[in-house]
Amino acid sequence: MKAAIILLLLSLMSLTVLAGGEKMAVTVYNSNLGVVSEVRPLEFKKGVGQLSFTDVPAQIDAASVRFDIVGSGKNVSILEQNFAFDLVSPDQMYSRYIDEEIELVDKEGKLYTGTLLAFGWDAVTLKEKSGRIKIIRLENVVETNFPSLPDG
Repeated sequence: MKAAIILLLLSLMSLTVLAGGEKMAVTVYNSNLGVVSEVRPLEFKKGVGQLSFTDVPAQIDAASVRFDIVGSGKNVSILEQNFAFDLVSPDQMYSRYIDEEIELVDKEGKLYTGTLLAFGWDAVTLKEKSGRIKIIRLENVVETNFPSLPDG
Protein backbone atom coordinates (compact mmCIF):
# COMPACT_ATOMS: atom_id res chain seq x y z
CA MET A 1 0.00 0.00 0.00
CA LYS A 2 2.81 2.43 0.85
CA ALA A 3 4.47 1.68 -2.48
CA ALA A 4 1.24 2.57 -4.32
CA ILE A 5 0.96 5.88 -2.44
CA ILE A 6 4.59 6.73 -3.16
CA LEU A 7 4.11 5.86 -6.84
CA LEU A 8 1.00 8.05 -6.95
CA LEU A 9 2.85 10.97 -5.35
CA LEU A 10 5.72 10.57 -7.80
CA SER A 11 3.22 10.52 -10.68
CA LEU A 12 1.60 13.72 -9.42
CA MET A 13 4.99 15.36 -9.02
CA SER A 14 5.91 14.40 -12.59
CA LEU A 15 2.64 15.94 -13.80
CA THR A 16 3.61 19.22 -12.17
CA VAL A 17 7.01 19.11 -13.88
CA LEU A 18 5.44 18.27 -17.25
CA ALA A 19 3.05 21.20 -16.91
CA GLY A 20 6.00 23.56 -17.07
CA GLY A 21 5.20 25.26 -13.79
CA GLU A 22 1.68 26.34 -14.82
CA LYS A 23 -1.14 26.14 -12.27
CA MET A 24 -2.37 22.56 -12.08
CA ALA A 25 -4.38 20.50 -9.61
CA VAL A 26 -4.83 16.74 -9.89
CA THR A 27 -7.31 14.61 -7.95
CA VAL A 28 -7.14 10.84 -8.36
CA TYR A 29 -10.16 8.65 -7.61
CA ASN A 30 -10.83 4.90 -7.69
CA SER A 31 -11.88 3.11 -10.88
CA ASN A 32 -9.30 4.71 -13.18
CA LEU A 33 -10.71 8.21 -12.75
CA GLY A 34 -8.85 11.45 -12.23
CA VAL A 35 -9.67 15.13 -12.42
CA VAL A 36 -7.15 17.63 -13.74
CA SER A 37 -7.61 21.36 -13.40
CA GLU A 38 -5.04 23.29 -15.38
CA VAL A 39 -4.48 26.94 -16.19
CA ARG A 40 -2.72 27.58 -19.49
CA PRO A 41 -1.88 31.06 -20.66
CA LEU A 42 -3.05 31.53 -24.25
CA GLU A 43 -2.57 34.39 -26.63
CA PHE A 44 -5.46 35.39 -28.86
CA LYS A 45 -5.11 37.47 -31.99
CA LYS A 46 -7.88 39.59 -33.46
CA GLY A 47 -10.22 37.64 -35.73
CA VAL A 48 -11.28 34.01 -35.85
CA GLY A 49 -8.60 31.52 -34.88
CA GLN A 50 -8.13 27.92 -33.95
CA LEU A 51 -6.29 26.27 -31.05
CA SER A 52 -5.33 22.61 -30.92
CA PHE A 53 -4.12 20.63 -27.93
CA THR A 54 -2.37 17.35 -28.69
CA ASP A 55 -1.35 16.42 -25.14
CA VAL A 56 -4.82 15.22 -24.09
CA PRO A 57 -5.47 11.71 -22.72
CA ALA A 58 -7.43 9.31 -24.92
CA GLN A 59 -9.95 8.50 -22.18
CA ILE A 60 -10.94 12.10 -21.48
CA ASP A 61 -14.61 12.88 -20.95
CA ALA A 62 -15.03 15.56 -23.60
CA ALA A 63 -18.06 16.99 -21.79
CA SER A 64 -15.83 17.78 -18.81
CA VAL A 65 -13.54 20.15 -20.74
CA ARG A 66 -14.25 23.84 -20.49
CA PHE A 67 -12.51 27.09 -21.20
CA ASP A 68 -12.81 30.19 -19.06
CA ILE A 69 -11.51 33.59 -20.08
CA VAL A 70 -9.74 35.07 -17.06
CA GLY A 71 -9.06 38.76 -16.61
CA SER A 72 -10.89 41.96 -17.38
CA GLY A 73 -11.08 43.64 -20.74
CA LYS A 74 -10.97 40.37 -22.68
CA ASN A 75 -13.41 40.17 -25.56
CA VAL A 76 -13.04 36.53 -26.56
CA SER A 77 -15.78 34.09 -27.52
CA ILE A 78 -15.46 30.31 -27.87
CA LEU A 79 -17.38 29.55 -31.07
CA GLU A 80 -16.88 25.80 -31.17
CA GLN A 81 -15.18 23.14 -29.10
CA ASN A 82 -14.45 19.66 -30.47
CA PHE A 83 -12.71 16.62 -29.11
CA ALA A 84 -11.37 14.48 -31.93
CA PHE A 85 -9.27 11.53 -30.87
CA ASP A 86 -7.50 9.03 -33.08
CA LEU A 87 -7.96 11.05 -36.26
CA VAL A 88 -5.73 8.94 -38.47
CA SER A 89 -6.53 5.42 -37.33
CA PRO A 90 -7.49 3.08 -40.20
CA ASP A 91 -11.18 3.15 -39.21
CA GLN A 92 -11.21 6.96 -39.09
CA MET A 93 -9.43 7.23 -42.43
CA TYR A 94 -11.87 4.83 -44.11
CA SER A 95 -14.88 6.63 -42.59
CA ARG A 96 -13.65 10.01 -43.85
CA TYR A 97 -13.12 8.69 -47.39
CA ILE A 98 -16.61 7.26 -48.01
CA ASP A 99 -17.63 8.30 -51.57
CA GLU A 100 -14.01 9.16 -52.39
CA GLU A 101 -11.49 7.31 -54.53
CA ILE A 102 -8.87 5.16 -52.79
CA GLU A 103 -6.38 2.49 -53.81
CA LEU A 104 -5.79 -0.92 -52.26
CA VAL A 105 -2.88 -3.26 -52.94
CA ASP A 106 -3.25 -6.96 -52.12
CA LYS A 107 -0.64 -9.55 -51.12
CA GLU A 108 0.08 -10.42 -54.76
CA GLY A 109 0.64 -6.76 -55.65
CA LYS A 110 -2.67 -6.32 -57.50
CA LEU A 111 -3.95 -2.74 -57.40
CA TYR A 112 -7.64 -2.01 -56.78
CA THR A 113 -8.86 1.53 -57.43
CA GLY A 114 -12.36 2.78 -56.86
CA THR A 115 -14.81 4.84 -54.87
CA LEU A 116 -15.09 3.65 -51.29
CA LEU A 117 -18.72 2.73 -50.66
CA ALA A 118 -18.38 1.00 -47.30
CA PHE A 119 -15.98 -0.64 -44.88
CA GLY A 120 -16.43 -2.95 -41.95
CA TRP A 121 -16.61 -6.60 -41.05
CA ASP A 122 -12.98 -6.85 -42.18
CA ALA A 123 -13.81 -5.87 -45.76
CA VAL A 124 -13.92 -2.83 -48.04
CA THR A 125 -16.54 -2.25 -50.75
CA LEU A 126 -15.28 -0.35 -53.81
CA LYS A 127 -17.10 0.86 -56.91
CA GLU A 128 -14.79 0.71 -59.92
CA LYS A 129 -14.94 3.28 -62.72
CA SER A 130 -16.67 0.66 -64.88
CA GLY A 131 -19.49 0.54 -62.31
CA ARG A 132 -18.59 -2.91 -61.00
CA ILE A 133 -18.71 -3.38 -57.24
CA LYS A 134 -15.86 -5.22 -55.52
CA ILE A 135 -15.66 -6.42 -51.94
CA ILE A 136 -12.06 -6.86 -50.86
CA ARG A 137 -11.18 -8.69 -47.66
CA LEU A 138 -8.81 -6.58 -45.57
CA GLU A 139 -6.85 -9.70 -44.56
CA ASN A 140 -5.58 -9.73 -48.17
CA VAL A 141 -4.71 -6.02 -48.27
CA VAL A 142 -1.13 -4.99 -47.53
CA GLU A 143 -1.46 -1.30 -48.44
CA THR A 144 -4.22 1.30 -48.59
CA ASN A 145 -3.56 4.60 -50.35
CA PHE A 146 -5.59 7.72 -49.61
CA PRO A 147 -5.03 10.87 -51.70
CA SER A 148 -4.23 12.98 -48.63
CA LEU A 149 -5.06 13.48 -44.98
CA PRO A 150 -8.68 14.56 -44.63
CA ASP A 151 -9.52 18.11 -43.59
CA GLY A 152 -9.44 18.73 -39.85
